[in-house]
Amino acid sequence: MKKSLDEILAYESESHSIDFKKEQYPVKKDAKKHEFLKDISAMANHPSDEDKYIIIGVKEGNGVASEFYEVTNLIDEAKYRQYLNTNIEPKINFEYKSFMHKGFRLAYFRIFENMDRPYLFKKVVRNSIDQGKIEFR
Repeated sequence: MKKSLDEILAYESESHSIDFKKEQYPVKKDAKKHEFLKDISAMANHPSDEDKYIIIGVKEGNGVASEFYEVTNLIDEAKYRQYLNTNIEPKINFEYKSFMHKGFRLAYFRIFENMDRPYLFKKVVRNSIDQGKIEFR
C-alpha cells in the first residue's frame, strides 16, 4: 500500500527513500546545482524498488519534518528532466509536482520504477561557480 504525502510528512523520517529539502534545487548557475544530480541518482540507485520521495519546502529536525515553507514559482519539471538526462544514464523516471499540506504549498520529486541500475554520470560534472572544480565523475 502506498503512503500518502501527508502520512510521510506526519510519520516518516529521512531514509534511503525519503529526503526533505527546504528549497527547490537551483537550475541556473549555482554552487548547489549539482546536488540535484547527486540526490536523484542516489535514490534511483538504491536497491529498493519502492517509490522514493524528495519533499521540497520542509525543514527536518532530528530526521523528521519539523517546519514547512511555501514553495513559490515552481520550477518546470522539464528543466530538471533535461538537466538530469544530459548528465546521467540510463534515464531515471521521476515526476515533480506541487501539493498542499497544512496550508502550505510544497512540492515533491517521486522517483519510481527505476530498475536499470546502476545510474551513472555520462561525463565529468564541474561546478561552474567554483573554478570548474570537479563535482562528480
